[in-house]
Amino acid sequence: AEVDDDHTCGYGSVADLVANRLELTPDAAGRGPLYRFAKRCMDLFIGVPALILIAPVIALISLMIRLDSPGAAIFRQYRVGQNGELIRFYKFRTMYVDAMERFPELYEYKYTADQLEKMYYKGGVDARNTRVGAWLRKTTLDELPNLINVVRGNVSLVGPRPELKEMVRYYRPVELSKFTVKSGITGLAQCTGRNNLTIRQQIAADVHYVEHQKLRLDVKILFLTAWSVVRSEGAI
Repeated sequence: AEVDDDHTCGYGSVADLVANRLELTPDAAGRGPLYRFAKRCMDLFIGVPALILIAPVIALISLMIRLDSPGAAIFRQYRVGQNGELIRFYKFRTMYVDAMERFPELYEYKYTADQLEKMYYKGGVDARNTRVGAWLRKTTLDELPNLINVVRGNVSLVGPRPELKEMVRYYRPVELSKFTVKSGITGLAQCTGRNNLTIRQQIAADVHYVEHQKLRLDVKILFLTAWSVVRSEGAI
């Protein structure tokens, strides 16, 4: 079963915002078709077998989620990806289904410049998380359904993480270069600190990746991410 989270602004406004700002940003996606083809092959070569192998794990975790709290096990959330397009991003549900009604202030996404400099995407204990959800986020297992996106082709294994629609308006023009490439389920930020990095630091890592994107770096990021997950480095 799936649930939608589509409570924010529509597709057009987000895409237009990104498109307008990208006019001020140099095109950093200077990789040729051979690189994109090789990267897509790597996504399928790893993603398809991985999704098949973890299918029993996905089924087990889905059962755990359903037994722990009411609601669907798979959570769909629209995120901003390449060229400002909205991606229907798949994750395990980690929060109570009525989290927005319980904690409406956490969904306002209104921040000052000073707050943004010090903020983290995940901020320690979150009252919105269920018991199983807190464990899933700690172990990063909540991200396993991301592989569905990889196989479908709207997300790559490696690339800048797709952004929440509400956060795009806070991006500086130069930071929007992260939207010139296909989003990924892991990236430079996820293997160089993960949630120990502030939002600005994670965006900076995404921009650095875009500027130095190549297949050898993608492979290195995959290995470093796996090592970070095993060590629970930066997990919350």
